[in-house]
Amino acid sequence: MSSMAPEVATFSDVTLSMLSQHGIVKVKDDQSMIISEYLMEIMSSENLEESLPYDATLSKDSLGTTKFIQTCFQDSIVKKEETTWEPIEGCIDNTLSDTTTTISRTVEGKISNKIGPSLTLSAVGLSLGFDPRISSSHSFQSKFSCDVDARQKMQVFSKHSKVTISNVKQRRFSAAALWKRPFKSFEMSEWEDLDDEHSTYYTSSSRACVTNPKILQC
Repeated sequence: MSSMAPEVATFSDVTLSMLSQHGIVKVKDDQSMIISEYLMEIMSSENLEESLPYDATLSKDSLGTTKFIQTCFQDSIVKKEETTWEPIEGCIDNTLSDTTTTISRTVEGKISNKIGPSLTLSAVGLSLGFDPRISSSHSFQSKFSCDVDARQKMQVFSKHSKVTISNVKQRRFSAAALWKRPFKSFEMSEWEDLDDEHSTYYTSSSRACVTNPKILQC
């Protein structure tokens, strides 16, 4: 797949050869993004490697039809918010010890989406705050450690920066049969609203090692 998705003025400028070559095409007039269903499946893999090549020959179904998804952000509404600090586990009790204890944790999160967060957020002018190698997948992971001093209790708190993109539309289309192509290139479905559940992204995450007894929730 080309590292830079081509941009066309209108959907009528989109060609099958363009889609087959790149896998992703941007349409300027309605601020939409077109992506092959095959590439969408690749990007949904939790083990995605950014260097994975796009193979147009694999993007066809058993009937030899190439299928695509177009997501329109023209009337989209972007809501950015930050969650409150919340404990992610119980307290680590080091009150009976005379030495400092270090604990390490790995936190995993899941992202629900139907186009891939790096593409979706770039379409509305935002970027992801975590590791770009996994920004196109449905999961993210972070590791951290905390020191618990002697005679203290500690609890790990977390908060997230969240982006919800609403009023997004999506439709599917495929290459028209060969005998139809002198007249039209694609077979189109109707536009459908994309629910907010599939347009919510955690763009960054913060952790805190809390020892203040007034804040601890244990």
